Amino acid sequence: MHLKTISLISICSLITACGGGGSSSTTPDNSNSGTNTSNTLSLVAKYKDACGNEVLASDAALLIHNEDYSNKEIITADQNGKLTYQSTNSTQTISIVMPGQNKVGNITPINIATFIDYPIKDMGEFIDYTYETDACSCQTFNLQVSTPARANDIGQGKIFGIEGAANISSYRGQNHFDNFMVCKKQSGDWPLVSTIINFDSPSESFAAYIPDIANTTVINAENQGKIVDISTNDYSANKRVTTVINELNSLRSYTFDSSQNVYAFEHSDVKYYDVSAYTVDFMYQFPEVDEAVFIKSSTNNTTDIDKSFDLPIPDIAADKLLDILISDSGHYDLSQSASLDYMAVGLNALSAGEDILNWTVIAPASGQVPQIENIDISNFISDSALESATDEIELTAITKSLSGIDGYQDYLSSRASLPILEFTKEKAKASESAFLSITLNNASLQGLSNLPNSSQKIKAYAANKFLITANN
Repeated sequence: MHLKTISLISICSLITACGGGGSSSTTPDNSNSGTNTSNTLSLVAKYKDACGNEVLASDAALLIHNEDYSNKEIITADQNGKLTYQSTNSTQTISIVMPGQNKVGNITPINIATFIDYPIKDMGEFIDYTYETDACSCQTFNLQVSTPARANDIGQGKIFGIEGAANISSYRGQNHFDNFMVCKKQSGDWPLVSTIINFDSPSESFAAYIPDIANTTVINAENQGKIVDISTNDYSANKRVTTVINELNSLRSYTFDSSQNVYAFEHSDVKYYDVSAYTVDFMYQFPEVDEAVFIKSSTNNTTDIDKSFDLPIPDIAADKLLDILISDSGHYDLSQSASLDYMAVGLNALSAGEDILNWTVIAPASGQVPQIENIDISNFISDSALESATDEIELTAITKSLSGIDGYQDYLSSRASLPILEFTKEKAKASESAFLSITLNNASLQGLSNLPNSSQKIKAYAANKFLITANN
């Protein structure tokens, strides 16, 4: 079981999704409303699995933080997953804690989402997508897809709407997808499964939609993709078009060669098309770091694909994000790099490839570096267990701008009030983002006993890897 990022952050997604410069509150301990009127922050915490089953998270908790990020108060959810906090302040720095549904070894993993200066209001539903299949009805299927228009050619197949991967074989005019798993609710219908078959010489792409996979073993791919015209300012940029049908099924057409085509596909239930240009930079200048990847992207979400898209890659430097990840203190400012609305930093601790701590902090595009090491999470996972089990650390930082958003507070308010697909369609019609991911394998926190908690040890361990690099 690999815990996934909480829905409000995917946002971030990368990340899943984000215009206008943001700034932190001048009173980090949350601005007072100027009256004695009590404001109420409330939310309902839920878990959502791979087939859409929802479970109320009665084990969730809400942490209320002081100015230095230490805990002021811990609020536990009621049996309906509801968390409520009252304050005369208009904003408050908070963390939402969601325990994992399955143990990793003898550790109950946790997801944490920390929000800087969150408006005191109703947050609606807060969903942790677990992607578990235990409560789903899952079956293994085989599918043969023929492409009549290219009966004499061999195409490359992709399949969407399944769990895991399929065994794919390619033949003249046919593609076989074998031993793939599809899951549904116990009393529900099978979800839509879809395939894309790509051909060269000439370049063409064909899709097939399978609404009833349980009764379909052979189908023709006859929905020909439309070439989408994307231009950008970086000759090395990759291109991608995602046909978004629902939360569980999207057809992704992408290329790592700017001279090749990408395609959009028609379907009666298409919500929108995600049209993107992006660059991927593997950063090899850090020999003590196992993997460092920097991704920049420009995206347009649209229902009109019969036009040209100019998607310049944003001018954001990787070191700006790196400074936030390993800095001990001080001020950061990403708003000068681009018209950015918010940023998020993530810290994952893994044991044998499974997340035991998944922590994301959402903050303005400029402000003080969040001191998450002061947040006490010992009520949910012990420092000793976390330190002894951690063998891999992942650090991420992402910053985004959204065309329909006017700064950080508007982002928080809009994201809480709109479902994810509607939010993306209405508020993220155009967006720019930068994403930095750092992986440290074979990590050990055992030699950092002088530091008081696991968060500080993880941060110190990561910073030390870069310090060694700099001194060499």
